[in-house]
Amino acid sequence: MHLKLGFISTIVISSAEAAREIMKTHDNIFSTRPKLVAPKILGYNYSDIAFAPYGSYWRQLKKISTLEFLTAKRLESTRFIREEEVKLFLQSISKSSGPIHLAERLFALNHNVIARIIFGDQVDDQLRLQIAIREGTALAGGFQIGDFFPSLGFIAKLTGMNKRLEECFGELNVILDKTIQNHIDQRKLEKPQRECFIDVLLRLQEDGDLETPLTTDNIKSVLLDMFTGATENSSNTVEWAMTELLRHPDMMKKAQTEIRQVISEKANPKLEETDLPRLNYLKMVVKETLRFHTPLPLLLPRESMERCVINGYEIPSHTRVLINYWAIAHDPTKWKDANMFNPERFQNDPRDYRGHDFDFIPFGAGRRVCPGISLGVVNAELSLASLLYHFDWKLADGEKPQDLDMNETFGMTKQNLLLPPGPPKLPLIGDMHRLLHPSPHRALNDLAAKYGPIMHLRLGFIPTIIISSAEAARQIMKTHDNVFSNRPKLMAPKILGYNYSDIAFAPYGPYWRQVKKMCILELSTSKSMDSTRFIREEEVKLLVESISKSLEPINLVERLFALNHNIIARVTFDEKFDDELRFRSAIREGTALAAGFQIGDFFPSLGFVAKLTGMNRRLEECLVELSSIMDKKIQDRIDLCKVKRPRRECLVDALLRLQDKDELDQPLTIDNIKSVLLDVFTGASENSSNIVEWAMTEMLRNPSMMKKAQNEIRRVISEKPNPSVEETDLPKLNYMKMVVKETLRFHPPVPLLLPRESMERCMINGYEIPSQTRVLINYWAIARDPSSWKDPDVFNPERFQDEAKDYRGHDFEYIPFGGGRRVCPGISLGMANTELSLTSLLYHFDWKLADGENPQNLDMNETFGMTCYKTCSLRLVPSLRFPVST
Repeated sequence: MHLKLGFISTIVISSAEAAREIMKTHDNIFSTRPKLVAPKILGYNYSDIAFAPYGSYWRQLKKISTLEFLTAKRLESTRFIREEEVKLFLQSISKSSGPIHLAERLFALNHNVIARIIFGDQVDDQLRLQIAIREGTALAGGFQIGDFFPSLGFIAKLTGMNKRLEECFGELNVILDKTIQNHIDQRKLEKPQRECFIDVLLRLQEDGDLETPLTTDNIKSVLLDMFTGATENSSNTVEWAMTELLRHPDMMKKAQTEIRQVISEKANPKLEETDLPRLNYLKMVVKETLRFHTPLPLLLPRESMERCVINGYEIPSHTRVLINYWAIAHDPTKWKDANMFNPERFQNDPRDYRGHDFDFIPFGAGRRVCPGISLGVVNAELSLASLLYHFDWKLADGEKPQDLDMNETFGMTKQNLLLPPGPPKLPLIGDMHRLLHPSPHRALNDLAAKYGPIMHLRLGFIPTIIISSAEAARQIMKTHDNVFSNRPKLMAPKILGYNYSDIAFAPYGPYWRQVKKMCILELSTSKSMDSTRFIREEEVKLLVESISKSLEPINLVERLFALNHNIIARVTFDEKFDDELRFRSAIREGTALAAGFQIGDFFPSLGFVAKLTGMNRRLEECLVELSSIMDKKIQDRIDLCKVKRPRRECLVDALLRLQDKDELDQPLTIDNIKSVLLDVFTGASENSSNIVEWAMTEMLRNPSMMKKAQNEIRRVISEKPNPSVEETDLPKLNYMKMVVKETLRFHPPVPLLLPRESMERCMINGYEIPSQTRVLINYWAIARDPSSWKDPDVFNPERFQDEAKDYRGHDFEYIPFGGGRRVCPGISLGMANTELSLTSLLYHFDWKLADGENPQNLDMNETFGMTCYKTCSLRLVPSLRFPVST
């Protein structure tokens, strides 16, 4: 079949006869490879065995690998390595107290076997190398625009795909360079007792007898080929075999009976590699797995080196050829009941997988047949036989074998689908179009209804997991909190957060732990809260007095924002700002800019566009404005403290004291101090204001709630000798607290919690979350989940009457401030501001809407940003009931 894939003329082969023409009759014409993007970068400019152009260099490499690495003699000499590693593998499974992730264990086993065969020992950076190899394999299996539109290869640089390949290559290169140099140094001291493959290559390089001299880059490319080919394929084959055996218990029983019978007949009943030739049924299971779940459904592409005629059709020179081995292996003219898994089809079938039978070519055929068949198959057979001999097996969580997910992921090799489900992705932008919605949290909730509470999206080039249930949030913020406690590196926090030195976006590590600890001690302990109580009470009193003097309707949220700003100013600097309006405006502009779309956050290689559009410049101008105001305030405070000791130590004093003492693990710079102060201002001012405005909105729409809250407050205050609202009254105001808690559920200030990023690969509910995956927790969806909340779409404060759920991050159905290590450290301060201001507004005033508006007609639309606020601010007419006590 002829296809045009982009600009590339491609022939697709789907029958054994046609495959024979390509891989035998005309093998000399079709033995080269096309020049693809990933093999050029990861294969040291096509110097690996898999993608080297057909010619003398490739023939030399194949000869070396076949004679020096894959002969029967070499396999026998490395048998002890495979048996030792399988033994360790079995011991680790025996010690497991819970379910195991089989594919991961198998990948690690095969990686360790290959490492010892190649390097003589395991690599120092074993895990680092495993992760880099998996990332390289994933990237190589991805879509590369230059492979199909050669003249558009520059787009791969713009989109960042080349950059990701080069970063992965750099990581692999560093590890291999170090390992090779260690071997070179060791060879200078003494001749190795047992020559591993790297010693063979170094010896051949030193001897200088090769037709084409071997460079160090050539050696590294061959080593990478060995790792990628032998680890992934063997692991996937065994996992698929186990999957099918679990789905067919009679096959499992038959395989185990055979193995256990053979081993029981031995004087020393233990499984060894020499037992494998006697395990006929096991071998049939492996062969059927290679047919039914072929690791390479499309064999590595070939390219014609000259014009050729096949079955009467002309194949021009430089035509790409794809052999669809999956189609060949499922061809009903070659295989009876081709769509059934049936190992016994091989009982009297002489067909072999070594490339001579063109209806069974899982490893290819002809000159380009995989040179590592023997090693790969023996790894697969030994590990599968050992698993079946030593253990009986069942699925975790009581899952039924017939309900197993048999989906597969196509890449360099075919494997079980481990990523969470998600919608189809568009080229380049992925799922970005799905967030073009005024309320992204609502759009994501609609998607989660279809794809589930753990959903995979690709936002631009960024793999992103969306969490939409309490149980999944618990996994992220508690079970695996150590993995997901980092933040992604976004543009706005880099600029406005003084290169990620604020509490919210600092990378997880010693510096972040230090600033979080300082803020909790100085702002949120009972002692610190009590010491700043008078500030909150004085500022709320001034708010009430200013509202009392208003002759016109007031914009409530503006008054509240000013109130919270003044409170934070006095808590942090012990005084208000001289240029208060200027600082407030800069804070609001910074918050708005940070919430805007930053192209570099989703297309990292296009970050320069933000400079062209002026977005970077606007962020930098805002930072300059904020910085100049804070520099002056900090310097004023330093000068004051030199003259006299302040009557009360504010947050700036505390931070400067810690800086001067020089006792911190991570020294504090002035920029660090400013970044922490900005965090406190932005977090406390905006959130508290919005919560109170939404609470007032809901009570105006539900007058019975307003009346109930006011009655409670006025009764409690009237019982005091001095009837004024104080912070110590708040614990007695149960209904008011329920109103605030319900507002945090129904109108969360941050519906999508601040993004997290995985620091390493992790499994969540059976799904694989790769390292450096962005995670968004849709708290809005969790707070509206009917399985956790009765009538979730109704505003009902009384649901908290007998409900023990708290907002401090322990109950994952109710996490308005986050949870785990990254929970907001300023909850106590924010809630005190919110409850005191709301209580005072309800005590001192009765309220109605401006211009006679009907509360039922209130605009309830929201605007999504750093916080989710009411689009149309409340304009209210206050009626003073209780003046402020003097």
